[in-house]
Formats: sequence, C-alpha cells, structure tokens
Amino acid sequence: LLHLAAQVDPATPVLFLETGKHFAETLAYRDELSARLGLTNVISLEPDAAELAARDESGLRWSYDPDGCCEIRKVRPLARALAGFDGSITGRKAFQA
Repeated sequence: LLHLAAQVDPATPVLFLETGKHFAETLAYRDELSARLGLTNVISLEPDAAELAARDESGLRWSYDPDGCCEIRKVRPLARALAGFDGSITGRKAFQA
C-alpha cells in the first residue's frame, strides 16, 4: 500500500509512531524505505513528554502494564494526529485490530 501511495503522490502524509522503544534497525528500515519510495512527508508521532514523565518515568511501563504503555506511546499520539484527517489507511495486521 505504501508503494502505491508513493506512486500516486510521494507527499502523501505517512505517520510513523515513534514510541522511543524501536530497535535501531527498525528506524534504519523506516529511513531506507522512505528514501527508496521517495516519500517526502513522513511524520514522526511522539508521545507527550509531560505524560511520559508522569506515567512512565522509568521507561519500563511496557514490562508491567503493556496496555498502558501502548496507550501513552501509540494510541494517544495517533489519535491526536488522525484528528486532522478525514480518512486513513493502516498497515496493521488483522490480528492487531
């Protein structure tokens, strides 16, 4: 899907959830894919710094509250970003929804 979107308009906004927990290889893959497809509008969505400081000060929330960690690092940043769009296409797999 991303390849098709890039062919239609490489400036199509592509939202990347920057959780702060990605492996370096994941970030390198994002950068390589963006360059290879010619994407010019990859937007990194980051969790709110104040909320992270208050609710995940150790950075280990994933180990004792995975759902809470995802809420802070993925769900809320994506919801804020998607509020500015009329529609979206996701790369999530069926079992993740």
